[in-house]
Order: sequence, then C-alpha cells, then structure tokens
Amino acid sequence: AIADWRGAGAALSAPALELGLRQLPDGTGGLELSGPVRMSGPSGVGAITDLALPLDLAVGWGNGVRVTTAGGGCLPLRFARLQTPLLDIGTGSARLCPIPAGLYAQASGGALAGGFTVAPLDLAGAYLDIGTGQLTTGAITGAFTGTGATARLDLAIDQPRLIATPVAAGAVAGHRHRRFGARRRHRPAVAV
Repeated sequence: AIADWRGAGAALSAPALELGLRQLPDGTGGLELSGPVRMSGPSGVGAITDLALPLDLAVGWGNGVRVTTAGGGCLPLRFARLQTPLLDIGTGSARLCPIPAGLYAQASGGALAGGFTVAPLDLAGAYLDIGTGQLTTGAITGAFTGTGATARLDLAIDQPRLIATPVAAGAVAGHRHRRFGARRRHRPAVAV
C-alpha cells in the first residue's frame, strides 16, 4: 500500500493495492496489480486533481513484456479537476481501453507495441477566465512504437472541438462566441 506519497508538486495514494506475482521455471511470469489509485499533480502543460483509477493491470514477461488490463476490459477514470492553458475543467470522467496488443508491449528485441483508446469526451469548464468552454472529441488513440532512443507514443484525437463563450455578450472587448475545430488532429509524438 502507498498511504500518501508527495513530492515535486504531485501526490499518489494506493491504500488498498493488491499484488499477485508468479514466476515459472522457464523464466516467464506475471504480476497482477489491483486496487484504487488516486493521483494529483502536473500533467504535460497543465495539472490534474484527484485522478481516480481503479487499477486492474496484468504485467506478463518471458519473451518481452506486456501490460494490459487483467480482464482485457476498460478502466474507468475520474478526476475532480483538469487544468489546461485554455480550460479549467471541473469533474470529469473517461474510459481507458487497451488495444488488442495490450496497453504497452515490448518484444525481446526491444520493439514497442501496444496502446489505448479513450472513448469520446464531452467536458465543460471555465475558458481563459473570460467565460465558459466545452471540449468535445471523438475517440482518442495512443500507440507505442519504436525501440530504445526512438521509442515514442503517438496520439491521435478525432474531431476535437472547443466552443468558447464569453460570460456576457460584449463583456470582454473584442471577444465573441468562438468555435475551434478540426476533422482529425494528430499530436506530435511524445518521447517515452
């Protein structure tokens, strides 16, 4: 169990974490992790508060390493607050689902595979301290690729759309109802 770890502006707790370990004579084995996990802290260009995740992961090794959900299903995520440069979002939720290769996989030669999908999002919050905003997306997918120094996580966000509305018409000079959108947007690869 991790009662309450804090450092570098982040917090992590997993008070009822259960571990199961198996090791076979042929060198293969696995680790199962389950239990509620709660995290807060910096997240890329923003911050997240009280991200709650009912952890249910299986890690297997032998001819490489593979991480997936223990039952192959999705993991529900909930958060109390998500802050980004544009939006300050209150309570929200999402479902993180592994792709068939698993959430993360690394072959014995080092090649990465695996990834995830997140069901479409519909989140609302304060927009740049001048009004309200609503962020909607289609599916979000992430895929691990490469090896060693070329390892990366590629993210794709289908149909992202941000609708921003000032608090009152004319309340902020030069600002009107604005819509931001695209059919498909790819985020640059993130080094792993």
